[in-house]
Amino acid sequence: AAVCLVLFAATLQAGSLDDLRAANAAVEKGNGDEAIRLFTQALLAGDLSPADQFAAHKARAAEYTSKSMIADAFQKRDDALRLRTSAIADFTAALDVKADDANLYVARGEVHHLNDQYDLAIADFDAALKLNNSPITLVQRATSLRAKGDYDHAVADFTAALGLDAKDAGL
Repeated sequence: AAVCLVLFAATLQAGSLDDLRAANAAVEKGNGDEAIRLFTQALLAGDLSPADQFAAHKARAAEYTSKSMIADAFQKRDDALRLRTSAIADFTAALDVKADDANLYVARGEVHHLNDQYDLAIADFDAALKLNNSPITLVQRATSLRAKGDYDHAVADFTAALGLDAKDAGL
């Protein structure tokens, strides 16, 4: 009975890893719906390692974000908001696994910005900047500041981004 239990657990683990691999392949082929389905299946199995959970949440969030922008292009605002809510949840789950990933904060901030949630976007860009002082992230934060009408701070961020960019370029 113990041997059967071990074999059964190994089969489940292999199944979720196969789903994760297949989901990544679907992403490569541009099949977002299939990728989302497979990432979901892999995550629901509940036996992925933390690193694999992180990868699945991050990749599924990216797919949700892409699909939300397509929905926006076709003026399907409700669909776009639903997809972005799912993306935010996945980026948050990935951050629960790896809280020191500046790129995740930036990605979640971008989605908040798309939802006109500028204060949440700015908070995520702030967190990202604490981990990595990037001129691109400063520009993104400045864009959210400008969108909410905080022009003085937006100009300061745009100016700081120019200074960092010039410094990085050796000017």
